[in-house]
Amino acid sequence: MTLAETATPLDGLASAASVLLIIEASLIILLLAALALLLALSLKWLHDHLMPPVHDAMPAIRGAFDTTDRVTGQIVDVLAEIYGRRRGFEKSLKTFISAVAPGFFDGDTSPAKSAPGGPQHAPASDPLAPTIPDGATTFADRPTDAL
Repeated sequence: MTLAETATPLDGLASAASVLLIIEASLIILLLAALALLLALSLKWLHDHLMPPVHDAMPAIRGAFDTTDRVTGQIVDVLAEIYGRRRGFEKSLKTFISAVAPGFFDGDTSPAKSAPGGPQHAPASDPLAPTIPDGATTFADRPTDAL
């Protein structure tokens, strides 16, 4: 007998561990099979006890779905009509304003920005328009009032 053929205490522990591992794997496989069988039986019971009432109520269910579909279609049609009328009104109003005041929709129409020279040369009719005194280039350059 050679040294490689002699049994050691670790060999006994390894064989015991392998037997335990096989037993555990077998138990897990059996548990999974039982769960699959339980799932199949519960689905069969559910099909046998739930589907007959559903089949009996199917005409009423289809009628409810058809009614819901029809009403939803009517709501969508009404919303589309409202949107179309609104867009038509906006377009006709814009056409009318463009005919009455040509150039009204060309860019920004505020008097301060559309004046020729910028905000410092705003029309005198606007008392709230910002004004910059002649010779000043920005608001920071304007003279301050003495206190």
